[in-house]
Amino acid sequence: MIYAIGATMLKLTEQYDYTAPENFFMTALQYISAARESHSVHNIEAMTLLVLYNLRSPSNSGIWYMIGLAIRTCIDLGLHREAYYSTLSPYEGQLRRRLFWIVCFLERVIAVSLGRPYSVADRDIDVAMPIEIDDTVRDNNLIARTVAASHSPTFQSSKPSSNITMTVQCFRLKRLESHIQEKIYRVDRPISSLITKINPILKMLEGWHRALPPSSPYESDYLGMHYYKAVRLLLQPFLTILPPTDQRIALCLQASGQLCQIFKRLHQRDSYGHSFIALHSVFIAGVTMCYCRFISPNLWTFAVSNDLRACSSALFVMAERTPVVKKYRDALENVIGATMEFLAQAPST
Repeated sequence: MIYAIGATMLKLTEQYDYTAPENFFMTALQYISAARESHSVHNIEAMTLLVLYNLRSPSNSGIWYMIGLAIRTCIDLGLHREAYYSTLSPYEGQLRRRLFWIVCFLERVIAVSLGRPYSVADRDIDVAMPIEIDDTVRDNNLIARTVAASHSPTFQSSKPSSNITMTVQCFRLKRLESHIQEKIYRVDRPISSLITKINPILKMLEGWHRALPPSSPYESDYLGMHYYKAVRLLLQPFLTILPPTDQRIALCLQASGQLCQIFKRLHQRDSYGHSFIALHSVFIAGVTMCYCRFISPNLWTFAVSNDLRACSSALFVMAERTPVVKKYRDALENVIGATMEFLAQAPST
């Protein structure tokens, strides 16, 4: 499965002309019975690898069910509770914490993309996140000392970066996004009654962004991508009721534009192989920008025009590499064309 996932990502960069990813995948399926033992950690790992493969596969319709089964198996085993880890060695405990949080992260990313609720609420989770130590470290004593040191108030400011720091930061952001899902995306309250929830959540997101440690350009873009997606997710439901001059419309427009610029840069690096979630993010960001400009034509600037071009550029690259994306690219081009026509007529109306 690792080879299948890697080959799929390389194929999407147009730099791969070797064994087809599907061949690796079919070979892996021959051993699927070994991972079918019910209620096992190996079962969760196997399902997670299947999800990661299908995120970049043309046939990704089953990922909601696969990741749902993975998170429910985690809950059935108790991986979401801190008490579960008390009998494990420090190293084994870190492995299983990483497994739980990556499954939780994937489930929430997929749920947001499909407009569905989370399988487990934050209030039902008390397991700590994995410590930021290189995943190559297996020494139980070193891990135990790092865990003990992590409780110090000065640890966050003095700890060295590790090869899972970016991943743990994404986990933390997803916990903040839970506030958006819980307080904003609800069906029992009219959206107009929830406006007061915006600023507190926005401050939490901004605080997370400001506290990010120094990182490489790729890591910075990857974390920024998730940050701007969260800002757009927070503000988008209110676009229909905010007055045209409200600064939060401009903020949503800016976040969507930055998201498109990041995806453009990622595609300019030959190592990025997009998933259907990336397609969804770019498409929704482009539609959101167009809608913001419909309701607030005065927000039109050269920078916004550049952001829309970045959105089109990213979708064109995706469509060249994945033909099924062409219909989304064409649909967005129609929306952009209608928006430009509206803006051209706006001064005379």
